[in-house]
Amino acid sequence: MGGGKSFVLALIGFGLVVWGVPRSGLAGQPVTVTYSSTMFAESAGPEYLRQIAEFTKANPDIKIEPEAVPYGQFPTKMAVRFKAGDAPDLAMAEVDWIHAWVKQGWVRDLNPLVANTGGKAFLDNYFPILINQATVDGKLYGLPRHAGGYLLYYNSDLFKEAGLDPAKPPRNWEELLAYAKKLTKKDAAGNTVQWGIAI
Repeated sequence: MGGGKSFVLALIGFGLVVWGVPRSGLAGQPVTVTYSSTMFAESAGPEYLRQIAEFTKANPDIKIEPEAVPYGQFPTKMAVRFKAGDAPDLAMAEVDWIHAWVKQGWVRDLNPLVANTGGKAFLDNYFPILINQATVDGKLYGLPRHAGGYLLYYNSDLFKEAGLDPAKPPRNWEELLAYAKKLTKKDAAGNTVQWGIAI
C-alpha cells in the first residue's frame, strides 16, 4: 500500500553527476559538489559520510560537501533555496518532493547524463518501478538511493472469527480500516484485548 523511497537528484545548474559521467570539459580541474540530505542529520549519517570519503578517495578531483537538513525542514528549506537560486548540486529526496520540484522546473532531466553512463545497461541496475516513479513525461529526474516496501500479513483464523474471508484481504486503505475495526476485540470493561491492526 506504499513504501518509503528516496532518490538522488541532479538539480538545475549541475553539470556533473558523481556516479561516473565523463567530466569532459573540466580538464582535470577540481569540482565541489554540495549534497543535501536528511540522512546526514540522522543516525545513518556516519555511514553516509564514510561512503562520501570512499568516493572522494577514488575521485580526488571531486569534493563533496554534505549538508545535513532535518527531515521535517527539508521540503521547505529546499523550496527557499531553489527560489533564491542557491540549490544544492545533489539532493536525496522523497519521490513526492521530486514531482513537486519538477512542476516548478527546479530539477533537470537526467536522461542525457544516464546516456553517457551506459544508458539502459546503467538503468538495469535498478528496479523499473523505482525508475518509473522518478520519471515524468519520459524524463528521468532521480535515481533510487534506497527503497522500502510494506507487507500486509494477517492471521487467517482471526479473519474467519471476525466473519472475514481470508482469501480476500483488504485492497485499499478504506478496506484496511474496516477490517481492522472488525478484528478489534474489547472485553466487558471496554478494554481492548485484540487490536485489529498494528503498523
